[in-house]
Amino acid sequence: MMTTNFVRDEFGIRSERFSERAREIAERGMEQGLGSADITENLHNALGERLGRGPGYWRIVANSFSNHARTYTQVGALADAGVETWMFSAVLDEVTSDICRFYHGKTWSVDDAMAHVEKIAALEDPEEIAAESPWIRTGRDASGNQFLWVPNGEKRVKIATIERSGVGSKDDVGEFSRGRSSASLAKLGAMLPPLHGDCRSTIVPV
Repeated sequence: MMTTNFVRDEFGIRSERFSERAREIAERGMEQGLGSADITENLHNALGERLGRGPGYWRIVANSFSNHARTYTQVGALADAGVETWMFSAVLDEVTSDICRFYHGKTWSVDDAMAHVEKIAALEDPEEIAAESPWIRTGRDASGNQFLWVPNGEKRVKIATIERSGVGSKDDVGEFSRGRSSASLAKLGAMLPPLHGDCRSTIVPV
């Protein structure tokens, strides 16, 4: 399922033609067993000059393609195996984002995940897919407090306030307040990794 991804040019304009080309390159790379670095290089060589995007952008695209494919395959495998619950598992090293630290250890039902995957699979418009399965952002309020939020239509829906960031430390999830429940996050479509461009998190059965 590669329809959850699309690419934009240097002006932020989505290109359906180049998005399809990017999907073909990423799918072929994964079929050949290539790693993210090789897929990134292939994407940059084929499309970088045409879209005015550097290697850093194509690394995010490659990671998004591979992580979405991996996660949706894992959800299907858990459902086939009769597993009822899964947990969000982050890599807790120095560069792990506050986003993944907040999500680490949260659990959802496999049925909820399958319903989300099937909903995404039924959509064709990439903009609708992005709205139904949004990435998480970080921001600051008027007082300078950091928080996590997710786009929901024209609104910014806060999902947690960052009281203490764990970024820069190993095995430290940080401290958060006013965090939304797993059920609330599921309603927002914000539960399955990847949750942002550099997301390395995965799902595990519990």
